[in-house]
Amino acid sequence: MHTVDPPTGGAPPWVWAALTIVGLVAAYFAAFGVAAAVVSPALLPNTGPGALRLDLAMFLGLIGMFGMGAVLIAGRVAFGTWLDVRGRHLILPAAGIVLAIGVELALHEWARLSIGYYDWDFIGWTAGLSFSVVLVAVAWFGVAVAPPSAQLPPRIGLVLGAVLVVLIVLSNVPALGDGIGPNSMPLAMLVGSSAGYAIAAIVISVRGMAAH
Repeated sequence: MHTVDPPTGGAPPWVWAALTIVGLVAAYFAAFGVAAAVVSPALLPNTGPGALRLDLAMFLGLIGMFGMGAVLIAGRVAFGTWLDVRGRHLILPAAGIVLAIGVELALHEWARLSIGYYDWDFIGWTAGLSFSVVLVAVAWFGVAVAPPSAQLPPRIGLVLGAVLVVLIVLSNVPALGDGIGPNSMPLAMLVGSSAGYAIAAIVISVRGMAAH
């Protein structure tokens, strides 16, 4: 998709941001609807102890894809033209979505091995880590496709999402006092990678804001 840069002075960038937030909410429910109506019935009958929750992987992947679609549609409405999207704009967001899927699958497996089932009270804030990483990935996509004079809103969203990821990761630090068991190692590595992804997002976003 290739277009000329849209006019972005004044309100349009913030209109884009507001419409994107609405679109992200719609993306969540659309992904849930697809997963519930199509993915889960197809996969859950074949799941059992130790099976990967591929329905969750698809759910997170759909949130990411629908969320990036919301960024583009909101931009079309706000700016009156499609944003310029190149293949390189998809690399870092796609990496974040894949990371989020890995975190969610590892978290469910860790919970299964630890207490036998997934319990929100037992898992705590980490239950929201994969979704937060997806939000960072979508915001990173927004930064990548934003016209030069519309960079501020998506960069703010990127920093806020990344800070949330870092806070969730830090909430796991007290548990490190008990050591990391063999069953926890895959999850620990992915949680740590989430923090690295978020910190990289913050650094790149802040540098980009300074450049503009």
